[in-house]
Amino acid sequence: MSRRAESRTTLPFPISGVLVRNPEGYTVSTLSSVTDTLLRAGGAGLLYDSRGTTDDGDARVVHALCRGFNVPFLVVDDVELARRQRADGLYLTGPAADVCAARTQLPWAAVGVFCGLDFDAAKRAVEEGAAYVAFGLPGGTAASADDGAAQLGPGDRQARADLSEVRSARVHRDGECAEVIAQARANLRVPIVAAGDLSAVVAGEVLRRGADVLALSGVVYGAEHPRQVMLSYLGCFPPRDDLWAADPRPGR
Repeated sequence: MSRRAESRTTLPFPISGVLVRNPEGYTVSTLSSVTDTLLRAGGAGLLYDSRGTTDDGDARVVHALCRGFNVPFLVVDDVELARRQRADGLYLTGPAADVCAARTQLPWAAVGVFCGLDFDAAKRAVEEGAAYVAFGLPGGTAASADDGAAQLGPGDRQARADLSEVRSARVHRDGECAEVIAQARANLRVPIVAAGDLSAVVAGEVLRRGADVLALSGVVYGAEHPRQVMLSYLGCFPPRDDLWAADPRPGR
């Protein structure tokens, strides 16, 4: 089959919207049910994290679900699973991410890389053919510390002080994330993803600074009302007149 014919069977990486990434520990029925809710609410695709399992059964179920909504199914890190499932894309997160090798094994797919707060790593990834790059903070944002503080009792002074320090550090890092996204928007011609369980406030800021896509996990999957939370994040997207209509896959 020609490469052009192959491309018709895969979906492009979204240039705007909210991707969802499944957390660990979900049964396939719960995973399917919550993912259905999130995609039905307007999710732009799934980052499927197999967590090292060798069973493709769960992947097949949610891949079919994505197909039903006509949104891309992207696999986190597992090149072999992505190949077996003929995933629409691959999301590399490790420090030794090899874009060139992944593109060789998955020539039809949109291969992207999570770069933390490292613009130079993102630039190198794009030079190697990455279809998109992601930036974000491990361990959540300042809002995560606020949520933790809300669970503490009045006697938990030390824990509250510790969380206050964590929050201060994360406020600074949230600002760094927005800055590197702005730098990437000015210099890179690929979709830019803001990844992690961002608060709505931080999500709005990084979108204003140039992020195209949000990638969310526990904040939507673990919500009491996932649909409402998804809609609230979709409402963070500002009007944009600079979205570029491109198919960010190699050779397109």
